[in-house]
Amino acid sequence: MLGVLGIGFMAVSVWLIPVTITIALPKEGETVGYRTIVHGTISGRLLTRLKYLWGAVTPASGDFQTKGEWWPQSRITPVGEAWDIAFEIGDETKDIGKDKEYLLAVFVLTEKANDSFWKYKDAWDPNNPVPCELSEFLQNGQVKTCRIIKVVRK
Repeated sequence: MLGVLGIGFMAVSVWLIPVTITIALPKEGETVGYRTIVHGTISGRLLTRLKYLWGAVTPASGDFQTKGEWWPQSRITPVGEAWDIAFEIGDETKDIGKDKEYLLAVFVLTEKANDSFWKYKDAWDPNNPVPCELSEFLQNGQVKTCRIIKVVRK
């Protein structure tokens, strides 16, 4: 009986291990190009409710964080404990964003927020690069910030 109880506790503890997400590259404060690959790791389990990973970028200065304005990059699909995604920082064709600080983030999302990010990406207009408004999602728990680093765009 104690053995069965012990196995039950171990099984439950595996499901309760909090998710840990790291950004391995680039490093905090590193200088990056317009297109940069972000490498990271994930350990633990995503919650049933918050099960989608996305990368997003926003300028480090200005009202963007106050307003919750981010530019979703792409959904992250881990392979084992590792993941990689490409970030586009600023606008290379219009020479916007050079020598400025940016925040690169990894978020976990609910299905509703994931659908909203996909709709945003499908409607993306490079001639009118309006950010995605995340403040409502962040306030109501539809989006949770996992990791943020600051980089400088060269």
